[in-house]
Amino acid sequence: MKMKEHKDFDNIHIALAGAKNCGKSALAVRYLTKRFIGEYDSHKDDIWHRSMTVADREVRVSLKDTTGTSWLKTPAPLISWTTAIVVVYSITDRNSFALARHILEIIDKIKPLSSRCTLLIGNKCDLMHLRQVPKSDAKKLADDFGVHFLECSAAENYDDIFSSFTRLLVEAMIAQSAKKHSWDDQNADDVKQNENRLRKRSLSTGQAPSKDSNNNTSFLGGLREKKDSMIKIDERIPSPVEQRDTPAPQRKQSLRRKISGIGSKLVGSGQSNR
Repeated sequence: MKMKEHKDFDNIHIALAGAKNCGKSALAVRYLTKRFIGEYDSHKDDIWHRSMTVADREVRVSLKDTTGTSWLKTPAPLISWTTAIVVVYSITDRNSFALARHILEIIDKIKPLSSRCTLLIGNKCDLMHLRQVPKSDAKKLADDFGVHFLECSAAENYDDIFSSFTRLLVEAMIAQSAKKHSWDDQNADDVKQNENRLRKRSLSTGQAPSKDSNNNTSFLGGLREKKDSMIKIDERIPSPVEQRDTPAPQRKQSLRRKISGIGSKLVGSGQSNR
């Protein structure tokens, strides 16, 4: 089976929100380019675009870096625009953590079912001697809202950043695909071949990122390095009969199990409006 093209599935919008000087821009650039840059112009919003191939489809990822808190006066437009959101605070700044809590509360009010597409990041873990926010407090906050959580350093932890952002991207894709299921007929032999190919793969979950000196990490046992200029998330597409007979919640959980751990290095064309 081949998934039909849906315009809303081709665009993933990710926003980074948080206090000034907590490292949002550094995280964005680190994820997209692997580079760490310590200083940025924090007086304007930036948006980066990446094109990639996911499950044989062209997907455009827009990553918006917000500045300050002015958007919180009218938060609905930004939050409604997002497919996923990353809330950032600095472990060295208790006030930035309080703002992160406030942002999560706003997200929960405007998009109460978006927790799986939300990531809370405690940045600047390279400054442990200046820590003001205990990790246990942040973990509890993430658990309270049901969001993903990561403590990291934009300067030192590219592997963890890449893994968490890619997981978030996959969750956003799952959320979009769950909105509408539309399938085309496909040659039965192709279906069988696809099923056999996927049965041979061991898609483990819950694995810590493993480092490789020659390339970037693979995470959850399925995040692979690709040598071409695309990422590819393979999934077994159910037959029309399976699609019809399987309840919607079960379909969503099954899809998440199959592709939440599959992906690859994010590469491709990109641009910034800096």
